[in-house]
Amino acid sequence: MKLDFNLDCPDFDNYLVDTYGDTINNKPGVHYIFRFPNSYGASVVKSYGTAGYEQNLWEVCPILYDEENKLAPDEYVIIKFPYDVTNQYRS
Repeated sequence: MKLDFNLDCPDFDNYLVDTYGDTINNKPGVHYIFRFPNSYGASVVKSYGTAGYEQNLWEVCPILYDEENKLAPDEYVIIKFPYDVTNQYRS
């Protein structure tokens, strides 16, 4: 199966902070970082070793940017949920 690394979410283009490619074990990957006006964001990854890579799925992790302590724009806190959110919205 050919993997698709294009996220294709034009509604979120204004919130895209960074995009970079990576290679792990000679397998390609990509990482998108989003930052929304409410201090939240998302890390969206498809890379070897992430959940769903072999099924052409994306791994998403919510981010909370630390506005109170005025961290640099690229510094953030990963949010940990007390429950499993991995299968909530699969089609």
